[in-house]
Amino acid sequence: MGSLKKNVGDISDKNVHPVLEHGEEVLQEYLKTFGFTSMKEVENYLEKPAVTNFNHIPQTVLLEILMVAEKPSTALEIVHRLSLGHFSSSGLGQNKVYYFQGMVFGRHANVWVVSTFGHLTEQSFTEELSCDEDEKALFARVADTSSNSSLSYEFFAKLGRGCDAVILWLDNDHEGEAISFEVIRFLYGYVKVPQGRNPMDAFFRARFSSPSEAFSAIKSLDRPNFKRYMAMVCKHIIDLRVGVAFSRCQKFAAKKILDMYIWKLAYGPCSTACIAMAVDQHLYNLKVIDLLPKFCLEFVVDVDGQKVVILSEPLDEEEAKKRVASLQL
Repeated sequence: MGSLKKNVGDISDKNVHPVLEHGEEVLQEYLKTFGFTSMKEVENYLEKPAVTNFNHIPQTVLLEILMVAEKPSTALEIVHRLSLGHFSSSGLGQNKVYYFQGMVFGRHANVWVVSTFGHLTEQSFTEELSCDEDEKALFARVADTSSNSSLSYEFFAKLGRGCDAVILWLDNDHEGEAISFEVIRFLYGYVKVPQGRNPMDAFFRARFSSPSEAFSAIKSLDRPNFKRYMAMVCKHIIDLRVGVAFSRCQKFAAKKILDMYIWKLAYGPCSTACIAMAVDQHLYNLKVIDLLPKFCLEFVVDVDGQKVVILSEPLDEEEAKKRVASLQL
């Protein structure tokens, strides 16, 4: 694997991983990236227990293990617990690496632990979209790009080169699964894999709710879930396309209705849940309004001896009282 594209503007990078327009092509591209040929092969991979047998490595040789957490605090606490407080560290900031020797997979091992500080990649358009071409946001080409300039592909490749296994301590949710595969993609092709095995067999997923469960989690390692990852890729791409289109819609609406020009009126991936809550609240308010008592102003007009009744539109109690008061002046 080559390096990831560094920013949206760098569209000439031949190593950009494209996300194609059609879902089946997108799926095939990602399957190929992680060494799968079909979803059936993925199903078979997930059904089998994680391979924790390292008999191909002599007992006299220490295993080389890389552990990756999402947050620095999680990485440090995992190191504290698994090393029983006996560890060292090197590097600064986001490039900090912890090291200790311990028992992993029932074997003595050299262990390195790092953190990702969140996502390593994100989906971005390969070209700038001008404000007068809104529809292109729904059909423009998308690519996976680096989202963390401080953590390079080379940093992870250097750590992963020659490792016998990678244990992923990312959060136990769908976003954590997505970050797990971002890490795998950085390291795929660098970890050592016995002949005849799938390189994915070298990657293990720790399932835990807090670092205090480190010992139990490392004894029941799972396989990374490719289907969850694909679900998050789909969500991120939809968020990107809908987000850009909706952001432009908001800007045009603000300009037309409010006579305001707002350059940044963004709608991002995290806004999906927010806008859903806003819509739900609006629908709820409409239901509540329908349940409230309505008042009408009734006017009786005598037209050539015939009484004609005229009703106003339905009003809430406060508005009805205001109109009655204005008529009494």
